[in-house]
Amino acid sequence: MDFTPRDDLSPGRTLYEMRAKLGISLDACASRTRIPAKSLRALEHDNWAALPAPVYVKGFIKAYASELGLDPDPLIIAWREVGGDRQLEPYVVSTPQFMVKPPAPRIKGSTLGIAAGVAVGAAVLAFWLFGASDGRQVVLGQDAGVSIEKAHQVPSDNGSLQP
Repeated sequence: MDFTPRDDLSPGRTLYEMRAKLGISLDACASRTRIPAKSLRALEHDNWAALPAPVYVKGFIKAYASELGLDPDPLIIAWREVGGDRQLEPYVVSTPQFMVKPPAPRIKGSTLGIAAGVAVGAAVLAFWLFGASDGRQVVLGQDAGVSIEKAHQVPSDNGSLQP
């Protein structure tokens, strides 16, 4: 059908007038174009804020105009001129927040090395303090039958004890 949009009409008003001229219901257009009726209604009322991103609106205008037998290019140009291709507010994309269990604390390799070094050092110290280098054990206490003073005496070359 030959229909030239009037210059004084907005893109949405042009779409509305053509649909009314053809006598097609909004729901029928929504069904044929697979565009939700609320989006077509927002288009017809130039309610750009109620519509999705501009890339979708451009596709809506193309599909809706083609369904009504209109050339979509002049409507898209008019839509851009009235600022419909600019979003009033930037989209904020939020990421879902997940409850993440923190990882169990791990013992670092340096911590294990220090612990091993302390253990080896304690073992060497214990051997040095309580072990005898000549194979004899020194036993202190009442069961040994040696007094503390006598235990501190050093044997001489002839075998006698010297203080």
